[in-house]
Amino acid sequence: TNRHKFYDMTQKATKKLYDKDALKKLYDKDFPLWAEVNLMLLKEKAYEQVDWENLFEEIEDMARSDLKACISYGQLLGLPLLGLHCLAILGLFG
Repeated sequence: TNRHKFYDMTQKATKKLYDKDALKKLYDKDFPLWAEVNLMLLKEKAYEQVDWENLFEEIEDMARSDLKACISYGQLLGLPLLGLHCLAILGLFG
């Protein structure tokens, strides 16, 4: 398949430069393969070949997503604790 063909080609990334546009198109067509290829390029220190634009975007998205999850979990934990605190103030708990 094209996925395996592209992946086989990129295993020799340090020996040959690949078209950055093809890697950017891969981002939209096959994200898991795009991630694998960029990881391999980073491990091989083929920094000039990495799709930095989309990689930075993914890192920013992960950071925002993690922050939203932390806020959400904080709210879920905070409300019951606030309720217990109020009950303690009223002398109905603890």
